[in-house]
Order: sequence, then structure tokens, then C-alpha cells
Amino acid sequence: MKKQVRGATALLVGAAVAMSGALSAALPAVARTPDPLDDLPRMSTPDARDFEAAAELLPEGLVEAVERDLGIEAADYLASAEAAVDATVVVDALAEAGVEVAGSEIDGTELTVWVRDDADAAVVESVGATAIVGEQILPDVSDVVFEAADDLYGGAGWAYETSESGKYVTCSLGFSGYDAAGADVMVTAGHCFDSYSSRGDDPLAINWTKPKEYGGSVSLGGDIGLRVSGSSQYGDGYDVGLVKASASGAVARPSVLSWGSDGRSAPLSESPVTMTGATAATVGAPICKSGATSGWTCGEVTHVDQLVMVSDELVNVIISDACMLPGDSGGAAVIGTAAAGINSGSSFPSTAGDDCEYTGESSVFFPMVSAGGYESVEERYGASWTLCTGPVPVVTSEPGGYYAAPDPLAGTLPCVHMGTTPTMVLYLDDAVAPTATTSPASADSAWSFALDDLALGTHDYVVKAIWGTEESVAATGTFSVTDVPSLPDRIAGADRYRTAVGIAQVWDQSFDAELVFIATGENYPDALSAAAASAHLGAPVLLTPKGSLPDSVRDELIELDPERVIVLGSTASVSSSVYNSLTSLFGADNVSRFGGVDRYDTMRQVVDFAWDDGLGGHDRAVTIVVANGGNFPDALSAGPAVATDGGAVILVDGRKSAIPSETLALIAELDPDQVIVAGDANSVSSAIYSELEGTFGASSVTRVAGVNRYETSWRLVDFFFEGADAAFFATGEKFPDALAGAALAGGLGVPLIVTPKSCVPSDTRDLVLALGADERVLLGSSVTLSSDVASLRTC
Repeated sequence: MKKQVRGATALLVGAAVAMSGALSAALPAVARTPDPLDDLPRMSTPDARDFEAAAELLPEGLVEAVERDLGIEAADYLASAEAAVDATVVVDALAEAGVEVAGSEIDGTELTVWVRDDADAAVVESVGATAIVGEQILPDVSDVVFEAADDLYGGAGWAYETSESGKYVTCSLGFSGYDAAGADVMVTAGHCFDSYSSRGDDPLAINWTKPKEYGGSVSLGGDIGLRVSGSSQYGDGYDVGLVKASASGAVARPSVLSWGSDGRSAPLSESPVTMTGATAATVGAPICKSGATSGWTCGEVTHVDQLVMVSDELVNVIISDACMLPGDSGGAAVIGTAAAGINSGSSFPSTAGDDCEYTGESSVFFPMVSAGGYESVEERYGASWTLCTGPVPVVTSEPGGYYAAPDPLAGTLPCVHMGTTPTMVLYLDDAVAPTATTSPASADSAWSFALDDLALGTHDYVVKAIWGTEESVAATGTFSVTDVPSLPDRIAGADRYRTAVGIAQVWDQSFDAELVFIATGENYPDALSAAAASAHLGAPVLLTPKGSLPDSVRDELIELDPERVIVLGSTASVSSSVYNSLTSLFGADNVSRFGGVDRYDTMRQVVDFAWDDGLGGHDRAVTIVVANGGNFPDALSAGPAVATDGGAVILVDGRKSAIPSETLALIAELDPDQVIVAGDANSVSSAIYSELEGTFGASSVTRVAGVNRYETSWRLVDFFFEGADAAFFATGEKFPDALAGAALAGGLGVPLIVTPKSCVPSDTRDLVLALGADERVLLGSSVTLSSDVASLRTC
């Protein structure tokens, strides 16, 4: 992010409130000139009338503070807040595009941007904002002196006993969130920890009957938990710290206290305000804060990214004219319903009267997000702390593909652990009554709707979390379900490479392949590891000799036109010559290789990629199949089978007595509910089976095996499939034809069964008939697999 010019230094004095005894008070550069760009975001002009329904849902205390302090209606406040959030996006995009932004301000819903010259002004005008050439003139704050200011809500009070027995420091809590491990953690002001003792005193909740400034009385509550070691920083631009809500009975809530119908009364006499996100601030934006001393107060942002002195330390702040008093420090500041900052300091006096009645004073907040890319909560903690925005469904997989095996609609409900017990509700196709309901798992907040018997075509969905009389923001989307396509009776080519091309052509009729895997056709391990992954990603597998790329494969790749090609295996499997041919077709940036020191390392790279959640972790694979990587039949049938559960195949050296630690760690990261071992003890040893039981629990590990590869194949299919309109068949004697076919079968949600060349075992025949697999596709020529297999002639 391009940093904008930071404001002048001011002086702030003070920190948290010290209390003793029974908690009584004891103390410019030249930028390139861009042309107007069509793809820049445009400034919106929200209409207050569109926010009237949302305004009705705001707590009366916040509405009272908005009307009292800002002199506007609640709907105008939400419209202005929406415009202010949009303004930060627009101004940031202008700076990224090369506009030399010298300042910005929002007035109601109108954005003004100060720039250096007329060329930059033209770009600003093109995005729906007003441009002024020159410097933004802001009020001078350089001589202002500031005094800082069980269920755990933003704005609630907290305290700890200092090293001087009986003396307490009190602050307010900011926003609830969670750390990388999912633990409840609340953000507050760093200066609140200035007197923190190392003698083991834990942060305590303090309960005010109403804000202290308006006659509230106080009592000590229970333990909150612990300060997060190394998290608090006061100075060098920062004023922030974290408190882990780890004590028994301490529950962090994703909401900010509203302090009654007037913003100055009992903290929970009105519903708290649930956060919907975080935002940077813009000059002119309406901002409201919650704190244990003065409750809800509101004002306008007058400065952003100002580097000021807080007592003796430099802090980057947002400045506003909202009232803040000692003891409010660490509390929550919001723009609309978006988290904007942490209460840091104030110039409002501390007298015997109503200190919020004073005019001409200012307060400062440490930003959640910095408009100019400077110090902020986001910049300080990154992915190690995530703001909770209330239980809002996140969809991780949508139904789609084929009627024979539609995927579930599934996702997670972040922050569901914060004291709510919601019900997930699904509405399909504008239904008034719920189509289905479910409850998220308590362990990982995952939810899933199995959608059977869907009509073919496009479906719209709405998913909400409902708890009590409240409901979350909806997750919405669209998915399509089509009938299983008419499949050929046989897919075969003149050789294994042309057979794989034929399989890819069927794939191309059914899927838009953005990714293609390339593996050697001279051995099976690398492609074997990709069957479930390719189904998970919607990526066909093509085969190549080690030394050169066949013309038939090249032509099919051009037809598929993928955005990315991944070569499986090292140069010992697929040569540099083949790799270079691929880069000449698709560009070096779009071709990569997963090649490990052995087949198991390559497998780990494939699985790690396929289930990468984009956040440094992995999506869940509810089911894992562990199969022998020293032979092919078990893993061939396992790949399409486990793909129906969105699961992965993990290859191991079945002769060994233990799984490599890297592989075991990968399985654990995928967090499966069940682990299926494919094949008998000759395929995967009893020692490995016992190791899996010891790691994941005996009840979670099952062996599916037969007396030979054919029985193991049909038993795997029987374990995973209740029905299937079609089935693929491959020889259990040779691997090449089935390598690419397994990926296609998984993508279509149909089983792949390995059989002898010219007949099927009677148990296999009975299973195919029971599944209802009337379409039977043979992989490979009649030399490999006779038509008697499709007619289910028994051996």
C-alpha cells in the first residue's frame, strides 16, 4: 500500500485510570500523473432512506448518542458511515493508481480529495469525488493536551491490581476476536498495561451499573484471563494490547455495549451493537465510541493518521471531537457498525460536572485499519488476531456438478463459540419457509446441508444463523446441478496417452478446467496421488512420456486452455524438456512442478496444495483414505470414492511400521472425522493401522479390505456410495488407463471399480446392480478390458 502523508505531531498526556482500595479514584513527493482509469472503484452516494430499516435495529442508546452529539437521525448516520467506508476504499485505490493524495474528507455522503495537480484532479473527478488542487487545511492540534482515557463486550470495564496491593488500574475493552488457534482474545489499549505487574495478577471484569460519569457504581467481576504475552505495545506508533478471555466463565462477545436507551444507563438494558467488519477512518466520518466512564458518545473525525505524543510515547491516531474520559481507554470506536479504533486519549477535562458538556475538545483512537498504511491493529497483529463480526456464515463449498452425487452446501460460522447457540437456516429458491436447518459443530463451527433430490438447473440459496430473536447477515449465492451426461461405453485411444486425452475430452464436456495436472504415464505413483485432489479441484489429469510431450496431449492442452498447469513428479518422472514445452504454451508463471524426493513427498505437496485454505492452513477433509503407495489398485478405487466426501487419499509405504511424521502431521491438519485404511495388512501394515488409532482414536479409524484387490475395490465403493447412475471400470492388472479415469470418475461423483480383464466377481456384479449404475464406462481398449465386463459377466 502506498502511504499517504502523515499528520503533524500533537501532545497527549495520561493513560488509564488508577484506582485504589475499593476501586475509588486514586489518580510531499512528486508522483507519476495517471490517466483516468475505468477500473477504479467509484464513490457511492448512499441514500438515508435505504437505511431506515437498519436504523430501526440500532440500540436506542446509540441512536440517542447520534442524535445528541451529531445532530442527525440514525438513518443519516448509517448512510454517512457507509459513504465513509466506501471513501477509504476509493482514496486507497487512487493512491495505488499513482494519484498524489494530499488529504480527503467526507461530508455526509460527499467525498472531497485534495491533490497536487489538475491531472490528478481529473482522476479523482472520474470516480465520483470532488477534487481540490492544493493542501488540505486541518485544525491545528499541536498544542492540545489530552488526558487518556463476566460476559465481555466492547466498551465494558476491566481492571487489574498493580504491584501496590489494593491499587487498581481500570480501562475499557475494545473488540472481541480470536487468535490463530481460535481462542477468544479481546483488543484494548496498550497504555492500559503500563502498570501491569509481573506478580501474577490477572485482568478482572468490572461491572458498572451505568457509566461512571453518570453516577454508576462499580463492583469487581470474575477473572477474564491473561494478558497475551508480547502483544501490548505503547509507543513507536502503537497503543494496543490483547487480553485472552481464557478464564472459566469468561465469554467474549462480538458486540459493543450500548449503555441503555440514552447511551448513559445500564450497559445491557439495550441490545449491544454487533460488529459487521473493520474500516479505516476518513476525515468527516461520523464516529461513535463506547467506554465504561462516559458510555456512548459520538463525533466527527477531524484527522486521520496523526502521529501524536500519548504521555511520553508516539502513537498513530484518529482524532475526533467525540467525548472520551479517563477509564474509557481501550474501549471501542465504530463507524456505523464497523470497528474503527481503540479509545486512546482525550483533552476533555475531569471535573465534578458533566465533562462531556465541554466543547472544543478532542479525543484520539488507535486505528483498527490505517487509511495511509501506518500503525494499526491490522498492521500490528496481521493474521494472528481476527476481529469477530458476530456469527456470519462463510460458505466453503457449494453444491454443483451432477445429480448423481451433488456436493453439500457447507461452510463455517466464525465466532459461534462466543456464547451463542445458533441454528443454521437454509432457504432455497426464494422459499419463505426454511428448506433445511442444522446446527454448527461445536468443535470447529463447521456446518453442512446435504441436498439430495435437487431439481436439475440453477438454484439460489440464502444461509443465515439465527439465535433467539437475532439473525446474522445472510450468505447468498447460486449453484447449478445438471444431469449426469451421456457417457461413452468405452474411452480408449491408440495408447495410454491418447486414452488419457479421450478422458480429458469427456471432462471438457462437463467442466471448465482452469487447472490441469500432468504426470508420467510410465509409472503410477504421481498420478495416483492426484485422483482425489483433481476431483476436489475440478482438474483433469493428462499423461506424458518422460522425455517429450506427445502432439495429442499438446493439442488437448490447447483445447482445454487452462489457467495453470502443474507437473507431478521430479525431472526423473517428467523431464525438463516436457516442462519447457508447457511453459512455451502457457508461460513460465502459469506452469509449476510438484516434485518431491520420493512419491510420498510429491503426494504431500499435491494434498497440501489442493486443500490449502489460503490463510496458511488447510480446508477440512472430512474423510481421509490411507492407501498403499507401493501398488496401484486400492488407491485407484479410493480416489473417486473419497472424493464424494470431499476427502483426500494419503499414500504410505504400507510395508513400514510407521507413517512419516510429515505425513501424519498433514493428516492431522486436514482434521478428518474418519480415517479409512484401504486394503488388508499386506497392503497397509497393522503397525500403521495401530499408529492411526493411537493418533485419531480407535473409533475414527476403519479398515476396508478384501481378500484381493477386486474385493477391496468393491468394498470401498460399497462403503462410500449408496447409489450411482454410472460406474467406471478399469483393469486391476495394469495402471495407465485408470490413472486419468479415476480423476474423471471423482469429478462426476461416480465409482471406479477394478476388475479382471474379461469378467467381474459376483459380489461386484451384485453391487453394481444395487447401486443402479446402468451406464458402465470401460477405460482402455478391448485388449485391456473386454465388453463382458460392461455386461457384468461373472467370473
